[in-house]
Amino acid sequence: MPLPLHPHPITARSVFLMDCILKLHHAQATESKRDLYYQNTKLFGSQKSVDKIVDDIACSIGVSRRHLRIVAKCKGLIHGHIQVRLQNGLIVRVSDDHKTILPINPNIDTYAHIDVTCIQFVLVVEKDAVFSRLVQLGYAQKAKCLLVTGKGYPDVATRLFLSRIARENPHLPVLCLVDGDPHGIDIFLIYKYGSAAMRHQCDELAVPTMEWIGLDVSHDYKQFGIPMCTLLEMGVRETKKAQKICDQMIPSDEACVQCLETMLKMLKKAEIEALSSMGFSFLSDVYLPQKVGNILVNRMLQDEDE
Repeated sequence: MPLPLHPHPITARSVFLMDCILKLHHAQATESKRDLYYQNTKLFGSQKSVDKIVDDIACSIGVSRRHLRIVAKCKGLIHGHIQVRLQNGLIVRVSDDHKTILPINPNIDTYAHIDVTCIQFVLVVEKDAVFSRLVQLGYAQKAKCLLVTGKGYPDVATRLFLSRIARENPHLPVLCLVDGDPHGIDIFLIYKYGSAAMRHQCDELAVPTMEWIGLDVSHDYKQFGIPMCTLLEMGVRETKKAQKICDQMIPSDEACVQCLETMLKMLKKAEIEALSSMGFSFLSDVYLPQKVGNILVNRMLQDEDE
């Protein structure tokens, strides 16, 4: 039964959620943040209040949200030749044919083991539409890779999945393809370093070995002969965001800094779909083989030096 309204709503909301968390632990069950909101919409007022209090509770006791048994709706999708063994012993095989796309389980702890022995690298794609295009073109099969998308800004489950793969397979390259705009660079940085909103979980959410491959406004247009007319104007908010990100970048991400500086100089941005101007399969047949190939060769040379 929903709790009555309280003269101190923040306290009442916190007590209500802590009571829900206790019940979930006793029942060994999970629940979504959206379900929690609908248990007492008058008390919470908005979904954002639930999200904030859940994160505050997790941060204050030093655990992640999933340890509270509260999950968010998962957006992430994967496609490629891997096997996942669940805690109950069942094995889920993700084929690299043109049909098998698997949603990432929001409760990542149900994955006992993720077998990636049949792939050479992981490619994280910002957009669902680009992910679907690569699946349609059979890129995962040709390149022997795992395709992953968080459909824009990634959810926690997608980040946990990638972080776990990277930790358990430190020599497996994890690459990222995003739009050549401030939001694309921001998405890459969230994957790589974590987000400010979930700073207390950065260790288990970040993929510090992730490498950015583009779309690079500063080099790709000239290197691949992409028509300049496909560049788009940057708005005032995007310009401010680009400057803010650029000011916070670290030296090891020099390529991203150069890309942002080019955006600010030209006041232009680019979307991955601009590569379609070069042909339907240009992304999978030309752009990615060159960009990915360069990174894999450089990694091989580094390993030999070590």
